[in-house]
Amino acid sequence: MPKPRYKTTNWRKYNISVVKDAEVLPNLLKQTRRSIKEISRDGAYDTRECHRAIRVKKAIPLIPPREVAAFWEKGHPRNLAVGCQKLYGSNKKWKRKYGYHRRSLSETAKYRAKQLLGASLTLRNYNAQVGETYAMIKALNKLTGERYARNSVYRLKCKRFC
Repeated sequence: MPKPRYKTTNWRKYNISVVKDAEVLPNLLKQTRRSIKEISRDGAYDTRECHRAIRVKKAIPLIPPREVAAFWEKGHPRNLAVGCQKLYGSNKKWKRKYGYHRRSLSETAKYRAKQLLGASLTLRNYNAQVGETYAMIKALNKLTGERYARNSVYRLKCKRFC
């Protein structure tokens, strides 16, 4: 009897680990060399490790506390947000006062840049990736600058002739 001509399947077992964003933030902040003024993230980053890493960078954390948040040690910047939440019943007033909406604006800008210029870097060397990123940013600034210039010229023409 002849052997079957199909290939046998070799099964491999892979260990898939799930890493949360809040676990990665402290390592990302350690890698940055520049000074950071403020860091705005969503509520998933409301952990002591993230706040500790932000404090080391001497940045202002703009992270809304979770709904069942409690006060931390006295003088912690997070306590102000928790106090607003407990006083008003939500984070809306705190978000409005500290400009938390800028986070969504920056995420929208990053999304647009990825759509226009590609979602990944092609170079492997870190310094080359930095250069590639700067080139993308410069191209994006040029594109948006031209668009704003065209819009402002159009507005001027409309004001004069309309």
